[in-house]
Amino acid sequence: LDTPRYSGYYDENAGYYHMDGAIRRYTIATGKEEVMVQTGLPGAYHVRAFPDCLVLFTSSKEDYTLYVYNWAYELVEAVDVSVCKGKHMPGVLIGETADRFILSDMELNYYYISKSELGSGNTEVHPIEVLK
Repeated sequence: LDTPRYSGYYDENAGYYHMDGAIRRYTIATGKEEVMVQTGLPGAYHVRAFPDCLVLFTSSKEDYTLYVYNWAYELVEAVDVSVCKGKHMPGVLIGETADRFILSDMELNYYYISKSELGSGNTEVHPIEVLK
């Protein structure tokens, strides 16, 4: 693809990535980039796209927060995931279901964030009991 080289979500029409404090959309057909929202987050963050939201996170081992934005580019909630502290953040968010985000600390410990809690200000990281 002839697109910017930033970690993000790209489909056949556009790419979404974070750079210089903003979520940006790159339209592939025109090669034009536009700022969708200023996040105030310094530097480049990874962007993961889901049907109902975008999730931003850094590779820094100092910031263990998932920043959840809806597709209107409004911050829904910043969720502390320090339960996975010391881990490489791009490997922490491992999946999604209709109701949950699935997290792992990469040591066979799994957690979830209930999407129904997002926006409440009381979103928690819940453990998933896995038979070992």
